[in-house]
Amino acid sequence: KVRDFFAKLKIDKVHADLATNIETLMSTEAARFIPYEIIFPPLPAPRITELEAIRLALSTEAQGTGLSIFNAFGTHFNPELPALDSTTLLNYLRAFLVQAEQLSEVHKVDASRRILPFIDPFPKDYIKEILNPDYHPNLPTLIDDYLDLNATRNRPLDMLPIFAYLAPEQIKARLPKEKISARPTLHYRLPNCQINETNWSITAEWNHWVRLVEPLANNPDKLNKRCSLYLWELRHPIRARLRRFFK
Repeated sequence: KVRDFFAKLKIDKVHADLATNIETLMSTEAARFIPYEIIFPPLPAPRITELEAIRLALSTEAQGTGLSIFNAFGTHFNPELPALDSTTLLNYLRAFLVQAEQLSEVHKVDASRRILPFIDPFPKDYIKEILNPDYHPNLPTLIDDYLDLNATRNRPLDMLPIFAYLAPEQIKARLPKEKISARPTLHYRLPNCQINETNWSITAEWNHWVRLVEPLANNPDKLNKRCSLYLWELRHPIRARLRRFFK
């Protein structure tokens, strides 16, 4: 609060009304750039439709991603995994990476969110490393390799919360100043929050994940084939574009 700020400076002659007015002004201006965040407790997947009633109630007043260039708002999902071993974590990360381009298209990620550093893509060097069929890390190695090139929360699939849950000391040693809320889930940050648009829904955004990531992450043979194909496309970008064009 502004009054607390003045108190720390020991400026005791600032009139209380002036401090209140400055605080109100700063809050009003900040609201143009800093969104309110609505957080829900864990829900079984079939109950996600219950959130639509809340979305509908807010839709007449709330602003969505597309209403302003400053509205880089996102809808974040925290899906639980069937297991927390390194193989399962790697499979989900791989499945997301090979589907990332398609996910961005179906979510219609807003330009404001692409430009600002909230969902920066994974570095290609990291993608090549973990899609390699010979890459079979244990959990500490998986975490260290991730942190070498992704020591940031600004990824569309943020793995830091689940890593902090599984290996808190390892994360703290590498990122001592980063504020990370540890939890046994992934943190999927890609979808927009177009809450004011009547044809947008939380359920539809969630279903893109269910359709494109979940089946692939749980089908090792298909996932390995997709990883090999994606690696080939990264190494031969021109031939990959021509292949898609004539497909």
